[in-house]
Amino acid sequence: MIAVYTTNVANKTQARQTLTLLKAVSQDAVINFDLSDGEKILRIDGSLGSIRAITDYLNISGIQFEILA
Repeated sequence: MIAVYTTNVANKTQARQTLTLLKAVSQDAVINFDLSDGEKILRIDGSLGSIRAITDYLNISGIQFEILA
């Protein structure tokens, strides 16, 4: 399953730090940011459980995110 979100991640440093934490939350998911887009895209390719674990973490981390349709 693939989930795509817009985020408020501001720069490459914050994206790298966030990726490290997200990969610890869900080791089997493939996760990346596309900061070249104005919407700061976060893509997650993983199981439904992985995506839920990552979004649960994002909710408590203070990173704002919204799913794209």
